[in-house]
Amino acid sequence: MQLTLMKASIKFPIKKMMIIKKEEVIMSKRKLSLGLILLALCISFTFLQGAVSEQVLENVFSFTVLGPNKETLAKGTGFLVAKQILVTNYHLISQAVNKVEGLNYKGKKVKFDGIISFDKNFNLALCKVNQKKLGLKLGNFGSLQAGKKVTVVGSNESGDIVEFNGEVKDIHEINSSLSVAELTISGPQTLSGAPVLDESGVVVGVLMVLEGGRKVALPVDGIGRLSQTSVVKKFKQWKAEKYFDTLEGSLLAGRIYEAVGESGRAQIHLENAVKLNPNDVELLLQLAEIYSEQRNFESAISTYEKVLQQQPDRDDVYLKIGNVYLNMMKWNEAIASFQKAYELNQQNEKTYLYMGQAYEELRQFDKAAESYEKYVSFNPEDKAEVEKRIGLCKMEIEDFQGAAKAFAEALKKFTQDLDLHENYAQALLKAKMYDEAAQKYYELAQLNPERAEIYFNTVVRMYDEAKMPEKAVEAAQKMVEAKPQSDTAHYNLGYLYVRLKRFKEAVDVFKKVIELRPDNDYAYYNLGYCYNQTKNYREAIKAFQKFAEINPDDPNGWFNIGINYMMLKNFGAALEPLKKTVELKQDFSVAWYNLAITYLNLNDRYSAIDILEKLKTLDPSLAQRLRDIISRY
Repeated sequence: MQLTLMKASIKFPIKKMMIIKKEEVIMSKRKLSLGLILLALCISFTFLQGAVSEQVLENVFSFTVLGPNKETLAKGTGFLVAKQILVTNYHLISQAVNKVEGLNYKGKKVKFDGIISFDKNFNLALCKVNQKKLGLKLGNFGSLQAGKKVTVVGSNESGDIVEFNGEVKDIHEINSSLSVAELTISGPQTLSGAPVLDESGVVVGVLMVLEGGRKVALPVDGIGRLSQTSVVKKFKQWKAEKYFDTLEGSLLAGRIYEAVGESGRAQIHLENAVKLNPNDVELLLQLAEIYSEQRNFESAISTYEKVLQQQPDRDDVYLKIGNVYLNMMKWNEAIASFQKAYELNQQNEKTYLYMGQAYEELRQFDKAAESYEKYVSFNPEDKAEVEKRIGLCKMEIEDFQGAAKAFAEALKKFTQDLDLHENYAQALLKAKMYDEAAQKYYELAQLNPERAEIYFNTVVRMYDEAKMPEKAVEAAQKMVEAKPQSDTAHYNLGYLYVRLKRFKEAVDVFKKVIELRPDNDYAYYNLGYCYNQTKNYREAIKAFQKFAEINPDDPNGWFNIGINYMMLKNFGAALEPLKKTVELKQDFSVAWYNLAITYLNLNDRYSAIDILEKLKTLDPSLAQRLRDIISRY
């Protein structure tokens, strides 16, 4: 038997809005100024969630927007920010045709005279109402942050003013001048336009309820942007519009939906915005991104191409198209786009990164590695991650030294990445940098003790296959020291001693293997072999007998028992084991030959001649040798 080794959430800064200064209320004999004299007139009070004060309730109103036939077009909430001045969402009040009917928290009617001013970009509007309460105190939207508790006081579906509690989920930047706070508030659509209060009872936002029930707080700071004119547009004179069909409404809704992760609804609104303003490049880019997120790749590409029709030198757009092709698994088309981006701008490092990804998918690992190397020459933040990719690509093209170099660079950052350590060790081994590989595997054994035996085994096998037996023995000894209770560790050391013909040392090691694992048949077999080589035939017989007990159907055990009895010239004892051998393996020509020799030594020439006839078919050369021996008897 041949001896073998035993295998073992970004928070964006909020842009400050106009701050309203404290000033005196100026009253005319004929009319009241409708300017926002907010901070001097607002009510200051202590507010606790779960117990809304009457001072809050009396400043909050429900309202219904009526159509030409007095049909209901919208319902919502508004609140006073000064005497006779109510703020709400523009998308609600903009639908008014003839009339808006309001109710206070006691169910009494409130007269809505008309619209004072509005800001379509912020979805806010000021209305004049016949209420002389001083209004709610306005705070700073910038004080909101994720996790902060808020309360909304507004209309339920029945028109009652009630309280809803929740918290800020996240802050989203919609554009350079607007951020919104995504809220966890539950409640009906009729809450839209309600005040969003912080824990101190100060208004920090105006609620906007989107289709599907998503709720965001618009910055209270936006109220300061509204015109302070005293002119009131009566609802009968108002030209009604559906806000979300306008460019401003489509943009705001689309961008909010995109920010909160509802790309399907974002797509609908941004498509409308593009229809209204087809030449807005940034809008086209945003819509193309939405298409890509929705995996509507063909539409994404066609939209990006519309941008290129206006701005053909946009290398970044070619990169985006290439990335869409990557998602479509159209690698060659992706490379064509990346090459166009490269022609326009050779200093955009992302071109090389994406091109490398496409080449890697095409299994053109040499080109992938080259592209990745160009990318890391820019010293990007993800350099170490890309060095991993370089290493893997170079392993594929059998540039093992290059792979080892790349893995070593990656390890400077990913010091605890065990897979990376293993790849590095493997690259060193393949590069025939055996001592460096061994050192790395020993290091791995320290980093990952559970796989230490595998690492030591790898070093042993590496040196053995490299025909460096002494170093293989040294590695095997280290393995025994590290894993003294491992029968595999001891076995491999014994195996290497055998390879070096250090049989006496091997005997001690195989005995240790059997002590650790009494059913290790390989250990008994090799122990028998070592005893045979040191001419200790009796002990060899004992070892092979033990092997035969464990593997009674293996002819090799019986064969070696017979051979060692023959070495002791005890041919009578050799006879049965050899007969058992050929019974188990009838084409075992060497066993037949030795059985014939045993018969001759027992003076049974006829049985030897019978075997000769078998050997003529099995092994003519052995048959000729046996014939010569028989002829001398």
